[in-house]
Amino acid sequence: MVWLYRIVYLVQNDEALILRVMHGARDLLGLI
Repeated sequence: MVWLYRIVYLVQNDEALILRVMHGARDLLGLI
């Protein structure tokens, strides 16, 4: 079941990365 924990871990990391990218894009749009 280790792979299950790895999948959950990766999904959580991707979610954090997506949120970070969204905030970055919002900041860039605000600068333009």
